[in-house]
Amino acid sequence: MRLTRVLQGLVWAWRVGRINRGHHLVLSIVSGTSLFLLLLSLTASPTPNLQRHGARHLAARRIQQQADDYTGSKITGNLDDAKLMSNDALATFQAGELLNHANLTNTGNRKTGIPFPDNTNPQDDQNPTGSHGPQKTDGAEAVLLNLPVLSQPVSSTRQRELALEIPRTISEKQQLVSAQERALAALQHGYRITEQQKTMLAHLSPHTRAALEKKSLKTRKEQDKAYIRHLRNKRQILPRKGGGEEIYSNPRMTVRFPVILKKLHPKEWEEQYAIYTNLTHHPWATSVECINYTITFYPPSSHSTRALASFPSSGNTWIRYLIEGATGIFTGSLYDDNSLTRKGLYGEGLKYDSGMTVAQKSHGYTTGDAMSLPHDQRLDKNHMAELSYQGIIVIRNPFKALISHRHLDVGGHTGYAPKAHFVGAGWASFVSLKIRLWQDFYLDWITRTKPDKIHITHYENLKTDPAGEMRKILAYLRIEPDEGRLSCLRKNTDGLFKRKPSKHVPLDSNPFTQELKDLVYEAIEKVNTALGQAGKEQLPLDRYEIYDPREAKVAKYLRKQRS
Repeated sequence: MRLTRVLQGLVWAWRVGRINRGHHLVLSIVSGTSLFLLLLSLTASPTPNLQRHGARHLAARRIQQQADDYTGSKITGNLDDAKLMSNDALATFQAGELLNHANLTNTGNRKTGIPFPDNTNPQDDQNPTGSHGPQKTDGAEAVLLNLPVLSQPVSSTRQRELALEIPRTISEKQQLVSAQERALAALQHGYRITEQQKTMLAHLSPHTRAALEKKSLKTRKEQDKAYIRHLRNKRQILPRKGGGEEIYSNPRMTVRFPVILKKLHPKEWEEQYAIYTNLTHHPWATSVECINYTITFYPPSSHSTRALASFPSSGNTWIRYLIEGATGIFTGSLYDDNSLTRKGLYGEGLKYDSGMTVAQKSHGYTTGDAMSLPHDQRLDKNHMAELSYQGIIVIRNPFKALISHRHLDVGGHTGYAPKAHFVGAGWASFVSLKIRLWQDFYLDWITRTKPDKIHITHYENLKTDPAGEMRKILAYLRIEPDEGRLSCLRKNTDGLFKRKPSKHVPLDSNPFTQELKDLVYEAIEKVNTALGQAGKEQLPLDRYEIYDPREAKVAKYLRKQRS
């Protein structure tokens, strides 16, 4: 359009020049062209304005999402796959029954989207909030992708008003009901909700809440059915050699595990979920030598519970990866971290007592509300009874575990805490509380169980010789070692969550004052003594960073003098 106008202007200027002729020709062309360009610049053009308006709209939408604690990733999908949804599910979605992304805050590493296998990119995990800006998602696509739609979001300010006031108009009542539905669905799907959302849910009557929960559960089941059909179309559900079918998975083609299964024992599963017992994961699919090694579940209810217990930030997730690779059986958990499920640790999505996993992760009372309780009151929160008073106990140098735990609390699985978090009263309080929990946690497991029921593994030994330590764990589990698996494990020892070195926050720093060191030395001595009395391998103190044996002796001597 612009080019046509310019050409028309030049022709008009040339005609003016011909009328004037002679030396006025060039001057007339220049003046005519300038006049036309001036008029063109003053003419309204809808396209640029529309683009600028669209940019402002998208920017405003991002600001609104941030204001409402939105942390979900933007996931794209194939609109053609929307045909898989039933009319009932589409109608339910269009009625606004699903979550509003603008009001969700995830409990794991700040991800809420579930990628399809053919869209999965390992790099996506390094960019959980998305890098392509807001994307348009219609109702059908959002249902299939397990994504809620951003239809008429309620701002945080309005949520607070609705939570604290009695709605006076029909519109306010509708907004309140909509916000309550989103908050309730967020709880069902494992998301953390805000205090305002909790207040809104408190206004629900038992009858209304039960009705909303039933409606949300129906929608979830329709989504899960559609996803199974999607996997079949993508040929990720394959015939099994012994009969039946299995779901295929590898690190680049992970599967969305139904969140409903975390709350149900396998005996309570509906028929549509039975296929997940045959989920088969190929952890080393890119290696020609190791591609045929798989990880599967035990049959339901076939094994008793068994702990994989550790203080936080002691390598539990990495050791789960090693155990699964060495045994070929998934590990479970007493927690529900869907970021691990999306990376192939599918046992995370099952109940800890399903009998389908080889061991179950536990941090006992070292996290959560039980931390602040007296020891005699928090003892039953150590998960020892739930895990049959048996299991693999992982111990790491407490100096390094405390530093890593601080990074985890502030920066997530792969992030960092700023240096300011390792100085002052806040850091001192953190160390004082956590080192006592570290000590009590391990003393309980060592002294309150039978020695032959637990196996002690040291993180430092695993770092040095992972395959050798896996042999010891296999012997404890009474599983015959597979030399081929162990060979592949040596070639693929990296874990799923590995904090990369940072030049701004070096991992080899020593933020411990002498007073804090003395607290750690005392805890180390007590745990090491208990290990020796139980006939277990003692702490590899010669490999402990920051630990100084001379300082430890002086600290011990001073404690005796004070007592």
